[in-house]
Amino acid sequence: LKGKLNQKSGRIVTQIGRDKNDRKKMTVINDLNSGKTAITNYEVISQTEKFTLVKVHIETGRTHQIRVHMKHLGYPILGDSVYGRTDTEKRQMLHAYKLEFQHPITEENIEFIAKLPEDFKKALKKCGLEFEISWFFLIFILIKSIIIVKLKMLNYKLLVLDKLIRNIIKQNFVKRKRTVWAFEISLKLYTTIEFKINYTS
Repeated sequence: LKGKLNQKSGRIVTQIGRDKNDRKKMTVINDLNSGKTAITNYEVISQTEKFTLVKVHIETGRTHQIRVHMKHLGYPILGDSVYGRTDTEKRQMLHAYKLEFQHPITEENIEFIAKLPEDFKKALKKCGLEFEISWFFLIFILIKSIIIVKLKMLNYKLLVLDKLIRNIIKQNFVKRKRTVWAFEISLKLYTTIEFKINYTS
């Protein structure tokens, strides 16, 4: 961002709609009955007297939301000639570092992390801003990924075992002779697997 933010963090809640003077642009609207609600959370990572690097988390996905909200604060994004003044950067210094959402069908939490582009790094260096990923964070992401994969594998095995158990019980109920034995063994197996999953989680 251009300028030094006077707050370390904040939450912006406004209405956003089309600019009456330029239909290609969006703007903050003071009328609560117009536009759409837009919510942006920000946190300062690094700053100098002239520039600020912020981490932004949006709760809504309105068109140009981050750009409009930063301009609304009075600190437009570096390289954004639409909502700020033209500068030396060829593009807006805005990067989606992490995207996370719930899969609409499986309801799993999907997470993507993208490294900083080279031009973004050069802009940070030129502005005197710092952005470093600690080893602790990298290890945390790695462990989290391993745990998710392990749990998915265990869940798949549990589903297969559950189906097998149900088939055994169904067949033995028809035969009637080994019903109690099959049910007891199946229940023990199911309980053991379920306990292991709960314990590891």
